[in-house]
Amino acid sequence: MKKYFYALLALLVVAVSCKKPEPEPIIPDEPTGYADYIFQYEVNLPADASNYSYVELDLASVKGVDAKGNKADIWECFGLNSQAELIAALGELSGGAQTGQTVNFIGFDVSTEYQVETPSSTNGFGHWHMANGDCCNWGDDAYLYAEGFFVSNENLVMNIGQFPGRLEEGKTYKIIEGMADDETTAAFEITVNVKPQTEWVSYVAISVGGDAVEADFDLPAIAKYLGYADAPALAAAIASGAVKVVPLNADGTEGECTQQNYNENGEFCYGAFYTVEGDVTSWNTGVDAVYFDCYGTASGSEFGFDITPFTNLTEEHVSNANRFFSVALKAGDKVATLIYGYVVESAKPFADYTYENYTYNIRIMANDAYKSVVIPMPISLSEVLGLEAEWSLETLNVIGLNADESEYKNADGEYATTAGGVRGWWYSTEGNVCSWSGEAGPFAFAETDDLVNYRVGLHPTVAAGTEGTIKFKYVAGDKSQVITMNVKAVESL
Repeated sequence: MKKYFYALLALLVVAVSCKKPEPEPIIPDEPTGYADYIFQYEVNLPADASNYSYVELDLASVKGVDAKGNKADIWECFGLNSQAELIAALGELSGGAQTGQTVNFIGFDVSTEYQVETPSSTNGFGHWHMANGDCCNWGDDAYLYAEGFFVSNENLVMNIGQFPGRLEEGKTYKIIEGMADDETTAAFEITVNVKPQTEWVSYVAISVGGDAVEADFDLPAIAKYLGYADAPALAAAIASGAVKVVPLNADGTEGECTQQNYNENGEFCYGAFYTVEGDVTSWNTGVDAVYFDCYGTASGSEFGFDITPFTNLTEEHVSNANRFFSVALKAGDKVATLIYGYVVESAKPFADYTYENYTYNIRIMANDAYKSVVIPMPISLSEVLGLEAEWSLETLNVIGLNADESEYKNADGEYATTAGGVRGWWYSTEGNVCSWSGEAGPFAFAETDDLVNYRVGLHPTVAAGTEGTIKFKYVAGDKSQVITMNVKAVESL
């Protein structure tokens, strides 16, 4: 009997061991990336010590890739059929806020790949980025920016630009922008290669029938690029002919200098006329709108570039948009291109004011160019503050005031500025200090760098007929003086 029991037990063991194993549960793959679609771009950006220069990047120029290797255009990621549909889906951007959208514009911190869910810290869709690629605001940490305006239905172009003087030549930076809806996230990984600077831009304002205006080019940097120790050495090379001054047409072809002077005292001047379209012309052609010259001495004691409004630059050319023309400096196989950007202002005054007892009544023509009027500080103010002979940032303070003359301080309880210049503020029409965006103060006060002038201008959104009052206070020790400015935007003077 025991024998049969053991035999039966053996059969059971065999039966159990031969049972077909249960199938393993199927675990779905987890996403391997921080976004559903990754778009990769690469741009070359010449370093610029003076300007917020940029290169253009078309977001539609590449396809994004998902975790399985599938490719899609950016609009297809969100189930849309075209660039136009995607641009419409982004809604509107105003004061850094996005409204009416079904697709959000976002950024990413490169160090963590975490989303930054604000659509903008620039003037358009996009963000400022630190050197490590993380998003930030404009300021001491800002190195690169991405800024898209998408002004037409077929234009997904962003500007990839720089904070002047911060990018290192030869270095590569990475920034990430993106878009997202409730189901899909797309990331734009942008590699920025910083190239040597070969172009320099100077922006100036000239007046119809006005005087020559000096162009502010970075002469030491230009000299270094062309192989010279400093600006005086570059001036000597231009005087000797080792460096050629060549005016350029708008299409980049070379023109001729109509003035080429050099005398025995080492003084030189090379110049040419340009049309408003940026082409080289000659004097008395009927289209000789501006004249440039490169002047100096062989010793470098004088050296510079300027632009003179000429006969055929008239009131019809007055515009808030920049016009451009270019000049090349050629030293062997190296070419430094100097780009003049200029706006034409009317010969007619755009602002006037009256003054009595530290109160100004200012009229300024509404404009979209942030034009400002400079007002000399009253001589009597120095006596009131006890600073007859000593004006400096150390001895003189200036504080923004709200409409009720309360002192403006930031959220940390510190005196702070909200506008450009040395120290200045934006003001709302109610007369309170505000920020540039958001509540969009229409009036601004800012000091000029020498501390002896006021500068007052308008936000581009201010319409003719708008009025407001701004106040600020100069303080020196225990003495102070409130300045009141009643500002009115007008159509004409």
